[in-house]
Amino acid sequence: MSIYKDQFDRLHTSVTAESVIAAASTGTTKRRINKAVAIPVFIAAAMSILVVSVGAACNWDFKSLLVSDYTRERKNASEVANAFKAGNEVEPFLYGEAVQYPEEIGIYHEFTAKEFELIDRVTIPVEKTFEADEHTLTVHGILYDGNVIGIRSTVTSNNGCFSDVVEQGNAWNVFNYTLLDENRNELSKHGGVGGTDENAIGKNSISGTRYTSFTAEHNVKKIIVVVGYAYTNSAGFSSYPMCGEFTVDLPDVSDLCRTYNIETDTMLGSCGKSHIKNITFSPLGVLLDYDFNLDSRYKDLQSIHPAFPPVFITMNDGTVIEQNAKAVGNEYRINDDGSFYISWQAFQKNYLIDTFDIASVQIGDCTIELDDSMIIE
Repeated sequence: MSIYKDQFDRLHTSVTAESVIAAASTGTTKRRINKAVAIPVFIAAAMSILVVSVGAACNWDFKSLLVSDYTRERKNASEVANAFKAGNEVEPFLYGEAVQYPEEIGIYHEFTAKEFELIDRVTIPVEKTFEADEHTLTVHGILYDGNVIGIRSTVTSNNGCFSDVVEQGNAWNVFNYTLLDENRNELSKHGGVGGTDENAIGKNSISGTRYTSFTAEHNVKKIIVVVGYAYTNSAGFSSYPMCGEFTVDLPDVSDLCRTYNIETDTMLGSCGKSHIKNITFSPLGVLLDYDFNLDSRYKDLQSIHPAFPPVFITMNDGTVIEQNAKAVGNEYRINDDGSFYISWQAFQKNYLIDTFDIASVQIGDCTIELDDSMIIE
């Protein structure tokens, strides 16, 4: 059993039911909720607060930092989902009212034993610091699940606190990463998105995780991460000259991903009907391949700006995992019939997905029950 699970369990037994309910009730916003699940949700919310605060006091390492990240993110996501279901003006997707939300969306779920196991499998602690002019970068660690690589870091201003959103955003983007193999050949990765995990205005540091689509070939056992620091010359041209690097061994995660051949149609709101081809699940997200524009209303790819479609994963225990993180378009191309092939990689910020425990997936308005006969070897 993971030491992080042991630490988490100790927290669960160190508080009384009265204190848990009291903590959960403090500052709770009014929203619709099934009375049958009210107490478990409140208890889970209270536990998320305790994990963050007590975890910091215990000086947990990179993996425990991720436990706090995921706990906070899924609590925030459940509150947003409940607000949306209660009729507030919250619209997470660009696909209109064609999407029916699963009833279980908005229920906060505690960390499972499998998630603690997955944290052990997909994480690489780093704790390296790089100084560059006005900023300091601390890389806490790397997440890698075979499809996605994430770098969890903190950027600190050496000249005081961030005063506004622009200054905060500029600081977060002053460092960049390049991935190399052992022979210093640059490794292919598709785009990259990321975000800060907290508002840093009034503080001098900001933390978050940057994700990119990255699948290492079988012969790549370790990668060199080159850290670049932003530089803009007098002509306004920006680049990221190297300010440091570090090397990490990649974990063996070949058994953590599963690809299903779906081959079904779904409606994506006002975007019309699409044909879903394949979907790959990995602990950190979902890779989706589909043909878009089946009714040929769009004449070229430049005329549209498709976003990652709504995807909900239902686990065997009824937990619903909403793929609400940002996504990167890996590939666009035109099919012979005039439709567009699109490949999207989504990055999940709230859950670690046990790919062997998925009951069904909802894409747009279509729900597909999954079974082993659909798996692509």
